[in-house]
Amino acid sequence: MAELLCDSSSKQSLNPQELACDTSSEEPLNLQEPQKAGPATKPKPRLPSHSKSMRHRSHSRCGDNFATYFPRVLKHIHSGLSLSRSSMSVLDSFVQDIFERITSEARRLAGQNHRSTITSRDLQTAVCLLLPGEIGKHAVYEATRAVCRSHSSK
Repeated sequence: MAELLCDSSSKQSLNPQELACDTSSEEPLNLQEPQKAGPATKPKPRLPSHSKSMRHRSHSRCGDNFATYFPRVLKHIHSGLSLSRSSMSVLDSFVQDIFERITSEARRLAGQNHRSTITSRDLQTAVCLLLPGEIGKHAVYEATRAVCRSHSSK
């Protein structure tokens, strides 16, 4: 399969039909040879282009960190306090661990009920199973209240 190397002079001489990709095997591609430069210039190596999935994957890494939300929440409770980097790291690890436990328990509950979708009821049950007593009930109440508040604002 031939590659088309374009520089400014060869791009002007090609018509749009020659630039379009034709995957049929009936018509061969009519490609013009690129003009050769003098021996003094070397072709620049092409940098590998990152695929779209690579960009999304690197962008989604930022969402795995909950540390950006802790100062905002702390500001609502105690406006004069701040968190050190080590305490932010500990809190971030704790929230990620609890989040992972809740989602794995909710996935297990959905699988037991022969469903592939995790529902809000699965999440509530997982929270009540993982968090003991009043903490679990309070977490479910606050989450329900936050969801109702976000739905009413839309």
